[in-house]
Amino acid sequence: MTEPSVELGLGLINIGMTWGARPVPVPGEAESVAFIEAAYGLGFRLFDTAPSYGNTSEVKLGIFLKTLSREERGLVTVATKFGEHWDSGKGAAYGDHSYDALCRSVEQSLRRLGSIDLLQLHRTNVEVLRSADLARAWEFALKAGVKKIGVSASTPEPAALAIELGYGVMQMPYNVTREDMGPAFREAASRGIELLINRPYQAGARLYDAEPTDRAALFAHVLKVKFQGWILTGTRSIDHLKENLDAYRRALEPVAEHEQ
Repeated sequence: MTEPSVELGLGLINIGMTWGARPVPVPGEAESVAFIEAAYGLGFRLFDTAPSYGNTSEVKLGIFLKTLSREERGLVTVATKFGEHWDSGKGAAYGDHSYDALCRSVEQSLRRLGSIDLLQLHRTNVEVLRSADLARAWEFALKAGVKKIGVSASTPEPAALAIELGYGVMQMPYNVTREDMGPAFREAASRGIELLINRPYQAGARLYDAEPTDRAALFAHVLKVKFQGWILTGTRSIDHLKENLDAYRRALEPVAEHEQ
């Protein structure tokens, strides 16, 4: 069995839409691409986006990807989703898991990104996981060139069902305030499911309050579970990204010492 390996990945919701407890204007195309370039320079190799992230996150990532050589692109994992879409007129996301909507979403994402390494089901629930439309849409996506499929689950019940159904990749939140996801996280890890853990910083917006948060400790809490995959950090600031990367590396130190 492969030794568990965890890397830090970058969620790109903040370059596509206003999100979080401290909303700020969405960065423009040039600023967003420069941010992704900086993240790549820092060693980030997984980028997680979605068509519902303001309708521009995928576009901006796609522009960056076109600057990479074939060899460089081969070292990057591009993860996106389907099932949640963006209504430009209303400026809001909405769910649609019908076969036609899912297929249109795949086609749109491929036009924007060029290729997709991981496609995840968005707004996952038990009913959708068992639907014939989803099964057909997965077939469509794989035939279109998607390399891997998986599930993004935010609550315990669909996460448990996704494990039962045999999905090999899952995204889920886990942090010191989300132990409700702990059983699914640990079960998935024990089965060797590739995991993307999001919101490691509690609610995702408490990092820069007046009282500094021990970010290394929050990462270390996630790393107590031995798993294969990524912990996702989400920001639009290069400085914050560097701080998060430093905190992640500090969190790894006690893990490495314990394993020696």
